[in-house]
Amino acid sequence: MMKLILSLCLLWPVSSAAGALWCESCTDDLYCKDSVQRKCPKDSMCFTASILIISSGHVIHRLYKDCAPPRVCPNTGPHIISTNLGGKQAVASVMCCDTNECNSYYLPFPTVPLKNGLKCPGCDSSHHVCTSVVHCSGVENTCFKATVEDGPLTVGGCGSPNVCNVTGSLDYLPFLEHVGAVPDRPKCWRATNSVEHDTCDDHSPCDHDDDDCCCNDCCSNDCDCDEDNSKPGYSKKMAG
Repeated sequence: MMKLILSLCLLWPVSSAAGALWCESCTDDLYCKDSVQRKCPKDSMCFTASILIISSGHVIHRLYKDCAPPRVCPNTGPHIISTNLGGKQAVASVMCCDTNECNSYYLPFPTVPLKNGLKCPGCDSSHHVCTSVVHCSGVENTCFKATVEDGPLTVGGCGSPNVCNVTGSLDYLPFLEHVGAVPDRPKCWRATNSVEHDTCDDHSPCDHDDDDCCCNDCCSNDCDCDEDNSKPGYSKKMAG
């Protein structure tokens, strides 16, 4: 009995920390000088992010520390989260950890990533039309298309493989929250070295249940697609 009590006493601090993780929390342009300790929701991890933002050719650095839901931090260790709208891009070096205040340190800022040869449709948000081309860079190998609540507006571009899960969890594009709230998970598909643009509108009917999709949106797994991730019956045009 004494051995059992001793074992439970030794395990108690671990189980308590797992159920009530405390993380450093701050968001600041550079120094995170106003950080506080925050008690996180269940199943969260702590994370620290050093973010490179490129907007109209200008480079901005940000630090961000907080609790992270499972879709942002699916496991401990380093991650890269990248979102690229063409004129705006955010690249974050992220470290996830699962012990109290484990995110108290800083990571080096990422460097400006090089183009990787992949391309995705970019959107003219004021007209809901995605006919421009976004050149992917770094780890970006995923195309996405999302509806921003304000307006509403349509945005699209390149992202890292985790961009849709992270956006779906945060309800905004990762580290581009000023673009606006994204209440629904974006449509995502694999990027290629060419871009397919839709000639149909955004609300063409889909044969799969009650979902609406259009041409290259089918790769979001919301619709049944052919092997080439297209939907029969729609015309497409290619853009380099």
